[in-house]
Parts: sequence; C-alpha cells; structure tokens
Amino acid sequence: MMSAAKTSWRGAVGLTIGLAVTGTAAAADRPAGWQCANCPAPEGVQLKTTAGGGYVSDDSFKFGDYTGLNDDGGFFVGDFTADYFGDDAWRWRAEGQDLGLNSRQLSLEGGRQGLLELRFGYEELPRHLFETALTPYPTPGADSLALPASWVRAPSTGGMTALDSTLRPVDVEWDRESWNAGFTFVYTPNFSYNVDYRHVERDGKQLRGVSFLTAATTLLRPLDDSTDMVDAGLNYTADTWNARLAYFGSFYRNDSDRLNWENAFTAPAPGADDGQTTLEPDNDFQQISLSGQYHGWERTRVSGRVAVGRMEQDNGVLPYTVNPNLAGGPLPRSRYNGEVDTIHADVRVSSRLAKSLRLRGDIVYDKRDNDTQRDTWNYVVTDAVAAGLPRENLPYGYERYRIALSASYRFPFGTNGRLGYQYDNNDQDFTEVDETEEHEAWAELRINPLDFASLRLKYAYADRDGDDYSPVPATQPPQNPLMRKYNLADRNRESLEIALSVQPLERLDLTFTALVAEDDYDDSDLGLQEGEFRNFTLDAGLRLPGDAVLTGQLGYDKFETTQFGSQSFSTGDWTADQEDESWISGVSLDLPRLIDRVRARIGYTYIDTTGEIDNNTSGLDSAFPDLETNRHRVEVDIRYELRDNIDIGLAYLYEDYDVDDWTLDGVAPDTVGNLLATGARWLGYDVNLVTLSFTWSLDR
Repeated sequence: MMSAAKTSWRGAVGLTIGLAVTGTAAAADRPAGWQCANCPAPEGVQLKTTAGGGYVSDDSFKFGDYTGLNDDGGFFVGDFTADYFGDDAWRWRAEGQDLGLNSRQLSLEGGRQGLLELRFGYEELPRHLFETALTPYPTPGADSLALPASWVRAPSTGGMTALDSTLRPVDVEWDRESWNAGFTFVYTPNFSYNVDYRHVERDGKQLRGVSFLTAATTLLRPLDDSTDMVDAGLNYTADTWNARLAYFGSFYRNDSDRLNWENAFTAPAPGADDGQTTLEPDNDFQQISLSGQYHGWERTRVSGRVAVGRMEQDNGVLPYTVNPNLAGGPLPRSRYNGEVDTIHADVRVSSRLAKSLRLRGDIVYDKRDNDTQRDTWNYVVTDAVAAGLPRENLPYGYERYRIALSASYRFPFGTNGRLGYQYDNNDQDFTEVDETEEHEAWAELRINPLDFASLRLKYAYADRDGDDYSPVPATQPPQNPLMRKYNLADRNRESLEIALSVQPLERLDLTFTALVAEDDYDDSDLGLQEGEFRNFTLDAGLRLPGDAVLTGQLGYDKFETTQFGSQSFSTGDWTADQEDESWISGVSLDLPRLIDRVRARIGYTYIDTTGEIDNNTSGLDSAFPDLETNRHRVEVDIRYELRDNIDIGLAYLYEDYDVDDWTLDGVAPDTVGNLLATGARWLGYDVNLVTLSFTWSLDR
C-alpha cells in the first residue's frame, strides 16, 4: 500500500520503463546499422525527485502492514529517479521509493550498453500482524522462555492466579531486509555471462503453538534467519540456436534452531515442567541447469531444459526430550543427514504445418530422490509421556512426467480453434496411493468476426485415477482406512471459461469473463466430496470528452466444498459444508485536463468477503459464526503543473477496514481452560491519509 500522492508519478515512471523495454525489444528486430533520424540518443542527466510530507490520522498496526504507516502523525515523502546517459553508450539509473518509511527501496543499475551491466539494490519490508498479543513470559521472542518468579501453575487457565498481574503486551511483527548485487558481461557478440547475488534477513517475533498432552500454550518465538541466493549463468547465441548453462544456490541459516519454554500448566507427568521444540533448520539447495532453443528449421522450433539439484540438511538432532524422567534411549544418529536429489527435464516442439495449422508438444519429467537415512526413533509425547510406539522417518519422494499435445487452426471469418490433451503420471513413495494417472482434454474457440466484438470459450474435462488406496503401515497413529486424501483420491474435474469483449459505442469498452469449475470425489467415503468454484467479472471503460477516462470493475468469487468425516474411527458420522464468497467493485475517473495545468484522479474500491462453515454431527445441525471482512478505499490525487518542470501534488486516501473472526475475537488468554492464548486478534481501522509533495524534473 502506498500513499495516493505517489500513484500518478509512479505510473509515469512505470510507463517510461515499459516504453524503454518495448523499444529495446523492437530494436533487436531491426537490421544492423539501422538509425532513427528523428530519435536522437539522450545525453547528460535526467532527474525526477519528489519530496514532501504526509499525515496519518490514526494508529493502526494492520494499516502499517507492508507499508510502515502504522503510527499516526507526520512522515516524509521522498522518491527519486536519476538517469545518466554518457558517451560510448554508458548509462546509469538510480531509483528510490518511500525513503521516509521503513518500506523503502533503493536501486542502481547501469553500465555500457551491449558490454557490461551492473545491478545493486536494497529493500525493506515491515510485517505487522497483531498489536493485541499478551504473554506472561518476560522475554517474548527469546529462544528460551522462563515464567516470572511469581507464577502459579494450575491444571487450567482459570486457576492461574498470577496470570492477570504478569500479562504484558507484545507486538507480533518482523522486518525483512534484502540486498542484491549482480552483473552481466558480454564477452563477444555471441557469448555473455551473468552473476546475481541476493541476501535476505528477517528479524522479529512469530506465534508458535506448543503443548503438553492436552494443555496448549501460544508462545512468541524468535524469528532471526537469513537466506543467501546465487544465480549465475553462461549464455551463447548463434544464428539458429542459443544455450544457457546456469547455477542456482539457496542457503538458509537460522540463528535460533530450537525453542525452550517453561510449562505454565501443572505438569501432567513427573518432570514435564519444561519443553523443547525444534525450529526451522539450516538447509541448502544447489542446482545446475542447461537450457536451449533451436530454430533452424523453417517451420519448427525446439526448446528444452535439464536441471539437476541437491537439497541438504545436516543439523544436529535434538534429544527425544528434556524431561529427565523420560530418557528415551540413545538416538539412532546425532545429525539428521538429510539429502534429496532432484532432476527436471522438459522438451517443447512447436511447428506450423500449414498456414492455418500449428501443433505443439511438451514432455516434462520431475524426480525427487530422497536419500535421507531411514531410522526407527522412540517417540515421546510432548515431553510428558513415552508413547511406546516407535516411528520411522520416511524419505518421501516422487517421480512424475507429463505429456501435453495441442493443435490450433485458424478458420475463416476471424475464428480460431484449439484442441489439447494432457497426461500426468505421478509415482510417490510412502504415500497411500503408489501411482496416480490423470487424463485431461480441452477445447477452445475464439470468435472475432467483427471489429467491435470477440468471444472466447474453453471447456476442459479431467479424470484422475489411482492405485488401490492403502494407509501407510509405518504411520502412527493409524489412519482411518476409509479416509481419502484429496490430492491422492480419484477425481473428476470440469471447467468452463467464457470471455466476451464488446465495444457497443466508439468510446465504450465492456469485457465480461466467467469461470465455472466443479470437482467430484465420488469414490471417497471420508474426506473431500466435492468442490465448486464460480468467478464472474465485468470491466468497463468509457472515454469522456477532454481525454477523461471512466473505468469500473465488478467481480464475484464463490468457492464451496463438502467433506465427510468420522469421529468414531469408522464410517462417516459428520459432514461439513464450507462456502467462501467475495465481492469486489471499483470505479475510477482520470482527468488529465481538469483545468489548465491541473490533472486529477479519483477512485473508490469496495471489497467484501464472507466465510461460512456448517456441520452436521450425528444428526445435530450446527454452524460456526461467519468470518467477515470488508474494506472501503477512497483515493483522490490532484497535481498542478506550477512550471514545466515542477508539479505540486495533493493526495488524499481514506480506508475503512472491518473484520469479524470468531477464531480470535473474544478469545482472551484464559477463555479456554486448556489453552493459554495470547488474546491476539485482528483490529479494524478507519484511517485518513493526506500528502503534499513537490516533483521537480531536470534534463540537461
């Protein structure tokens, strides 16, 4: 989210960049030595800066999510774009956005066109989830959480007599910072290489649920991790073919690999006063790929890619428990020794057999070979009880391939038809279904007989079948044999898409789109039974006198599912129906010439969503309260051209956001007897934002 004052000039910058990229692409198709007599190359410095101030009417943690505008009061508006065009095709561009906020971005790129390109960047992104959280732990966000000395344990939250006096507020938030640098060097007209590096850090707090048997606590866990990514490649381009040899590496490091805490409840078993759980482990992923394309034949083009990679995770394994009364026995190994090899290969062949007929074929292959050491581990239930049911770490893997064929034919009178078929085969390890197959066929028709109207219709049908469904024996506790996981169950899917564009008047454009899709799981006794999705949108654009443009949008989504379950570990004895519905509508008016030297934009957006869950258990109808959100947003942006190179901008933004979430609303730390919650909940807001800014341009 950004202030409305910046919308217009950012759009202008985006348009400038888009035209520059389009021009570059077009230039690639021009003959050697081509010159434009009426397009002199830019020289010198071009600068565009925006500076000013803004004011936020109210504090709102949610309004500040991603934006940094969570506090009321004033803030600095600062943005700039600077271009330098020198001799011998040297060019540099520096950009900065939201410099007065902790959502700022900075970038620098440039070099000598056709020889060297350098890239540098920095970005901050604030995440604000909850400002209403409460916790009795004095050091929330630490990796070792101790209760205050005055704490009194109890079997339920109602008996925790020191709870009210020890609760302290804490914000659930984190910051993300990223740096990137890279270059591309053109060694010869045919050969180039590039290296790009990116470093991302996150620091803050997240919610984490932990438990001792049936008593649960929501903690504030630390978030202190980083990811380093490297992307490098060698590129070769010839007259009829090109190729790229590339390397990608991702290296994740977590400075907090475990979380220890004191149990706030009365210990359910001797020694169950402290708990420990693991956090995300350090891990690496590295991949080498070779891709290319051949277009030497007159009507046929072939492209493909082969990539091999490896994922590794070798953190030390935590002990079974920190409970001294539950030794758990020796660990099978001290380090995890996780190792997964990946293979990806794809080939595409496209050919124009005749002037009106085109064919395309694709083959895609993926394999995940999990070589992680497999062992049997003793199982301790939440540092409280030795389960006596050993468990194995199952090295999940898969092998998949897909074949897709399509044909398109251009009929007379502006009509195009397409037919397609796709076959998917998935072979999984340690899952309830060893192999699934899916066949999909689709047909599409595009009709454009008149200049003012076009119609697109697409129908698709898919059928997925799998081997006999059998619960994995090593899974503990066991799964109901009647259960069918939706991603492995037999399924029939149908979908219909419609897109209609008309121009009933010279200045009026209308576009209507619709998507209807249905999934049926007829062979599932328990689990997901059916799903239906509906989407309808209407877009309209009206060009008014004076170059003014009025646009509007209306959209509707509805997603419904039905599932069967069993609380008696037998046949189905309850059902649940879920319905998610959303509306979005908006209108905007662009006035490029409101009056002399004044341009303006006015916009309004409304979003409303509702989630309903109804269930029937043993003949007793019940329903959860609805989940509801709605948002009103009004934007006004007025700019006055004081001089040819100076604009004054006045912008206003109003946003009203309301949310009803029964899973959080009214749930205080002691509302549920066996749950010590944080009381965190979503808060609505009603915020006004005003900015006044000056934009100055320099071209010399």
